Amino acid sequence: MNWLRVLKKCISIDTNNINYLNEYIFNHKCFDGNIIFVMYNCFRKTIAYIINDIVEYSYKKNKGGNLHLCYVGTVNQYNALETIVEKIDDAVFLCKNKNVDIYFLRSPAYLISWFFLPYLFIKYFSVKRKESKHNLACYINDRFNFYGQFLWFIICLNKMEPKSVIVANDHSTSYRLMKEACKFLKIPIIYIQHASVTEKFPKLDFDISFLEGEDALNKYKLKGIEGDICLVGMPKFDQYYQHINTNNSIYTIGISLNIRDPEEAIESLLKEISKADFTFEVIIRPHPRDKRHKFYEKMAKCYNCVISDARYKNSFDFLKTIDLNIACESSIHLEATLMNVYPVYYKFNHEVKDNYGYIKNNLVTDIVDSPSELINLINSLKNNKPNIRNRSEYYVSTVNSKYDGKSSDMVKDKISNYFKS
Repeated sequence: MNWLRVLKKCISIDTNNINYLNEYIFNHKCFDGNIIFVMYNCFRKTIAYIINDIVEYSYKKNKGGNLHLCYVGTVNQYNALETIVEKIDDAVFLCKNKNVDIYFLRSPAYLISWFFLPYLFIKYFSVKRKESKHNLACYINDRFNFYGQFLWFIICLNKMEPKSVIVANDHSTSYRLMKEACKFLKIPIIYIQHASVTEKFPKLDFDISFLEGEDALNKYKLKGIEGDICLVGMPKFDQYYQHINTNNSIYTIGISLNIRDPEEAIESLLKEISKADFTFEVIIRPHPRDKRHKFYEKMAKCYNCVISDARYKNSFDFLKTIDLNIACESSIHLEATLMNVYPVYYKFNHEVKDNYGYIKNNLVTDIVDSPSELINLINSLKNNKPNIRNRSEYYVSTVNSKYDGKSSDMVKDKISNYFKS
């Protein structure tokens, strides 16, 4: 390994492009902080990761080389790749959590990053200063571990010598750095879409990209596409194909909640549903990153609801138990439609963003602004729930085709053929 060449590549990385999530998707805003706070925060994270790695590393299972490494960091990404790992004999998970095939240490990336701190200061002052007085703090905070993480990926991949790396995220920093490391080492990097995309997503430049359908393909075309593209539907749905909802009446209602949904609006909705004296069971499902656990426990107790814990229960396991799902801006609308569970868009924030185009493309046709309007809609559907699964065809290419429920087989065949050629 030519480490001088690695270092040159490292410092030539376009950090704005790597930091895509902040720069483009979230329209990056500086936090109210200062450089002392940033240094403390970086030091705190370094110590925390060292402690975490010491505790978790004992769960590491030794694996040989020449494997397909599925690099994941969230429950949703894990679920997206689970069927792929099951289908491909030499595929394993490389993960930040315990009880996986290979536990990925994170503290070395932070430790290495401290050596790049002077370079970050120099790099910042070499560009035109922006208006915010906290810009330096923001710049260091956002990019502190970029170079260390890239070098750590290079070290790990060089040692592991994988056959390929498979990811289910194309816009977050860690996965974009992994992509850069793979390209540098000439290791095939494969992308599998794990949720609906928006028009703000980046250029698609993987060796192989497995997309769910025409919607994703058309959105990525706006930014540019390189590499092979395959429309394969939704692999994580395969094991639930036999559980597609066939009920013509509504027996159970699900309410899928986002971290941005206000507590007042949630409680108001649950209160009115309980007063409507429905015979339905109501299941509330907070987002896995939602920390308002006590609030939801209180709501369940007050309004006789059941909680579905998204941290431990797959969204499809939740959807196969309900007949109608209520949510605001969430990709669960697509998953619900795929399961023939009736989707309702409820404006918890009294606005419609439609980032995924579900309303524009008629995946969701009922947009509700108040509890009373929702109750009227439920009453109209309770004994007359229509079959709406065909609405998802634009988003999931395999729907109503011979490959419906067989997406992971398509992925397996494509990967196998790629490495035979």
